[in-house]
Amino acid sequence: MNLRSMIVPVAALAVAFSFGCRRTETESSSTRTTSAPATTTTTTNEGVTTTTGNTAVGQGNTVTTGTPQGGSTPLVESDQKFLRKAVEGSLTEISSARHVVQAGSNPEVKSYANELLTDHTKAHEELQKLAQQKGMNLPAEITGDQKDTVHDMTKLAGAQLDKKYAKEMVDDHEKDVKEFRDAAKDVKDPDLRAWAQKQIPILENHLTKAKLLEKKIK
Repeated sequence: MNLRSMIVPVAALAVAFSFGCRRTETESSSTRTTSAPATTTTTTNEGVTTTTGNTAVGQGNTVTTGTPQGGSTPLVESDQKFLRKAVEGSLTEISSARHVVQAGSNPEVKSYANELLTDHTKAHEELQKLAQQKGMNLPAEITGDQKDTVHDMTKLAGAQLDKKYAKEMVDDHEKDVKEFRDAAKDVKDPDLRAWAQKQIPILENHLTKAKLLEKKIK
């Protein structure tokens, strides 16, 4: 076989090999650039679908403040007013109770304050969750007369604090019981109304105990 006849088959093999490599690279490139279709995950929490607004990486449940979740109807103005007042009331009770637990002297008063701290902290957490569902912004701190009340109480300690706290809790809870009874009838939103109804026996219990304490430490 002469040299010319050998060159032709070799050249043909080279062309075939080059074409096969280019085809493999094309298929591989196509595979690499093909991405899975985007998916949207909807997270539900106790039957309420969370509407994600500004989603941060790594967060499975981002709540958009100001937007009602799960198709909830926004609260009417009177309901919003009650909710905000209830939040400020809880914050006031929590702040006062913490100070009495630390600075009070009467064991019964301190025990009562610790009970209120537990109950109002739970109520406040429930309100925060409810407000998120309704798309409401809650006040982060107490203001006005309630702020002054807490400030005045933090100046006291010992027996003076015990006496002041017992009297304040009688006055506060007499108002609270009345307001919550009215809310249980007048609030339009069914979720907020149910929450108000649930708080009434708790507040009545707080009032009864506060009256007994006030009599004991006069």
